Formats: sequence, structure tokens, C-alpha cells
Amino acid sequence: RRTRSPEDTFTRSLCQLNIRENDPLRSISDFYPKFPVLRSSSFEEEQTALTLEQKYKQLSDPTYKSCSKSYTLRSLQGPRGISIHDPTDQVYIADYDNHCIRVFERDGRYIREFTHNRLAHPVGIYVSSSLDRVYITLSGRQAVHCYKLEGTFIKEITNYGTNGLRFGNPIGITMDDDDRAYVCDQGRDCVGVFTKNLVFISLFTSQLSDPRDVRVLGSEVAVLHGGEYCVSYFNKRGVFLRRVVKKGNNKQKIGNPSFFCLDSDNNILITDSKHNCIKIYR
Repeated sequence: RRTRSPEDTFTRSLCQLNIRENDPLRSISDFYPKFPVLRSSSFEEEQTALTLEQKYKQLSDPTYKSCSKSYTLRSLQGPRGISIHDPTDQVYIADYDNHCIRVFERDGRYIREFTHNRLAHPVGIYVSSSLDRVYITLSGRQAVHCYKLEGTFIKEITNYGTNGLRFGNPIGITMDDDDRAYVCDQGRDCVGVFTKNLVFISLFTSQLSDPRDVRVLGSEVAVLHGGEYCVSYFNKRGVFLRRVVKKGNNKQKIGNPSFFCLDSDNNILITDSKHNCIKIYR
């Protein structure tokens, strides 16, 4: 009998929440009553009226009040990237429309959240267990941010170093064992490599079109992208190695790859937004 892993527990808990699409009143506190949620018939109007600066004040200043909208702190609105801090087993989620980062236990219990007045539409997120830092890509600012675990802002970058080339649309982000950060830039058709302090090192540009996500496994860097084959492998110097996973219209093939991950057995897990499923390739 297979022992249930922590990943299984967290996945099952999220599925049990059964949060439906376009249902903004559902939240973690619907299922964990100790986090009360205020109801409002004008919820969507009030949400639209909230500016990024107002949301920043709400999340960062406990004395700030604006129409008693405390429920905005509990409802996930367009979650994107997800990452785990291994020492504490805490799950970090990029909350796209609320312009913040939410932190949960593996079983789905809410812990805390943080934001910044520059944290606009976070997409990708990577939590470094060795550095205790959080790296985030932002489509709203075309930037990459670095924070401490508790949410203290450290640094923002918006370009590829001294050449002045700005980010096009940074999405996926990851790090290797040497604490180098890899940023997948969909707008520039490239992957940027940076130090842990977000100092530019190099670019991957060969054989890439519409890159969406990036992962490191050992000595190789895997990039999820558009085109006939949707996963390309490179070495850490950016030299192209091979392509795998052919796209297609039938359900046996990948339709529209969005994000992916690699396990220790080199299996590739890809989210397919066209067929509404996750496909595993060995």
C-alpha cells in the first residue's frame, strides 16, 4: 500500500475546497470558519474600486480600514504560480488579481500574506529553501522581485543588466543548486540567467519560441514553450540539447501547455489548459 505523501494531502485538501470558477465569494474561510469573511452584495463593484495602493495598505497596515473589506484578504483571485519552502513545508501562491503572495500549510490552512506597492499581477514564484528568499515574476510591471520569507522587499529588476534590454513578459522562474535564477521571458523568446542577487549573467535564445516555464534538473535546464515540440532541454551554458513532447489536437497529445514540473525520475508533468488536464510523460 502506498504511503500518502504531503503532496497528496495538500492536493486532496485543495480539491475538497471545490472552489468554482467565477465564484469570488468562495474562500479558504468558507471551509475554515476561524477566518470570518464579510459578505457584500456589491462585492465585484468594491473589488473593482480597490486600487493596487489601497490593497497594499490593507495588507501591510493592520490599522488601515476601507469599507471593512476584510474579506479581500481571504479570497484567492486568479492564483498562478506555486512553490514550497521545504524546511517549513509551507506553500506560497502568487495571487494574480489580489496583487499579493498567500502562504498556506500543506493541508490548506491559511497562514499569512504579503504584498508591496510594486507587486502588480504576480505570475511565477520560486521559494529558495537555501536562501530563505522568495523570487517572483510580475506581468503587471514586467519585472522580477526578491523578498525575504516574511515579505520584506529586497530588490526589483526590470531588464537584463547593462545592455538595457527590458523584460518582455516574465512568467516562469526557478533556481538551480548553485542559487542561479532562471527567468522565462515569453515576450522576448528567451530565458535569462541571474545570480541570487538578481545580477544578470546570460541569455538562452536558441530554439525558443513562446517560452512559458522553466525547470532545472541536475545539469540540464528544461523549458516549456510553444511550437510543434513543447519541451526543450539545454545545458547550463544555454547550449540546445534536444526537444521532447509533441503537440497535437487529440487528447493523447498536449494541446496548450501552460506550466510544468520535473520529478526525480525525469518524468515531465504538464498542465494542459486546452484539454483541462495534467499529462505525464516518461
